[in-house]
Amino acid sequence: MKKIIWVVLSITGFIFLYVIFLKYTISNTFVKKDIDALNLEYSYSDEEFEKVCKNMSRFSYVKGLTDGAFGIPMGGKTYYYKSRCYQDLARRTTNNIFCKKVIQRRSFIYNGSSVSEKSCLDEVKKIQESLSSAQKDVDQFKKTAEGAFEIINSENKVEKISADSWKISVTVKGSLFGEYDFRIIHSDVPLEDWDTLGLLASEEIVIKDQKKSFSWIIARDQLDKIFDPKVNPRQIHHIAIKLFLKKSDEGINFDPEHLTSIGNADIYTGN
Repeated sequence: MKKIIWVVLSITGFIFLYVIFLKYTISNTFVKKDIDALNLEYSYSDEEFEKVCKNMSRFSYVKGLTDGAFGIPMGGKTYYYKSRCYQDLARRTTNNIFCKKVIQRRSFIYNGSSVSEKSCLDEVKKIQESLSSAQKDVDQFKKTAEGAFEIINSENKVEKISADSWKISVTVKGSLFGEYDFRIIHSDVPLEDWDTLGLLASEEIVIKDQKKSFSWIIARDQLDKIFDPKVNPRQIHHIAIKLFLKKSDEGINFDPEHLTSIGNADIYTGN
């Protein structure tokens, strides 16, 4: 009889340990899968990420410090990966409807409040308010810069006025009168050098007419200083004309100055 009891207990114990092992193995498999999915969050579109959240296990979760959660913003907290996924989705889409799918997990030590419907709603609200404030700033800026003068590219001209000089002419149109800054740039230099090495001319001008033309003389030696014809001979020099708004007649200062447009022209040197 004792032998039978011992055999039954042994089998029961084995089954119990096997069930625990199986549960642990399955749980770890789900956890790894869900962690991998969250790590790739920003490689998914919003629609794809929603599907990722939907396919996550309802049971995989961060246990707290034991899962290394203390090193992340939600450190020391416990949460379901599926809920974390939906909370991230709500934040990136600013759609609080996903917050309804965020279930808070509680344990003996941690309350999991950082990933919960309330936390999700609070985070989305903050993002919405921030975006709304930023949009108001953009709208206000557009309003203050409305009517700023722009270069009419179709009317740009380059005339050869001597063997070693060319006149670049541009026409601008707008209604926001004020102080503007023109910069004539050799655009063949690297972009980061446009306002230094590539700067051929710069002029601050007060514009009072709705349509007006301006011109500048560019000499051959200016071009040769940038591209030595003995080292880098060329027949065409590409030119960019940048127009900045600095101050409107209403007294609004633009700091940093506002780039309103960029025109283009080509100087044919025949080199």
